[in-house]
Amino acid sequence: MYSLPLISWGGFSGGIIVVFILKLAWKTEIFKLLDLISPGYALALSIGRIGCFMGGCCYGKHTDSSWGVYFTHCMAPASQKLQPLIPIQLISSILLFILTLLLIYIYIKSSSPGNSIITFIIIYSISRFIIEYFRDDSRHYVFSLSDGQIYSILMLIAGIILIFRESIINLIRNKTVNRIK
Repeated sequence: MYSLPLISWGGFSGGIIVVFILKLAWKTEIFKLLDLISPGYALALSIGRIGCFMGGCCYGKHTDSSWGVYFTHCMAPASQKLQPLIPIQLISSILLFILTLLLIYIYIKSSSPGNSIITFIIIYSISRFIIEYFRDDSRHYVFSLSDGQIYSILMLIAGIILIFRESIINLIRNKTVNRIK
């Protein structure tokens, strides 16, 4: 039976809600909080993908390469494939770990709030979109895109909006002021 894809995306959404609660409680800027948690979230996703590998879920497509893996435990969803599969969970885990290191570097070096979280959103959404092409587990599809790819597109759009947030806010303010005049 298929469950809704709320594992990492649900965790991300729930985390954003918690950040808004902390913002109100601590009376601090939201982008400073998001920058603070973004490396830890990327690391948590990296560790989670190792769990996916160990559980045999979120598995990759068939491969004839020497690095293909077999899942043999009867409880692993990938065990039904009976063929070597791309260890996409481990590839994703490594990419997320590298992203974690990049986010830590950006957090330390950047003086502008929002740089770490925006970097996370953009790099994660693009890498996840690409990784979805190499997965072979059961998922929902709309217009030949997996649910993960659709969420990635939405996340990328949000990241792009955040990059231009100051310009968008100023544009809205100017239009509002012009209407009042």
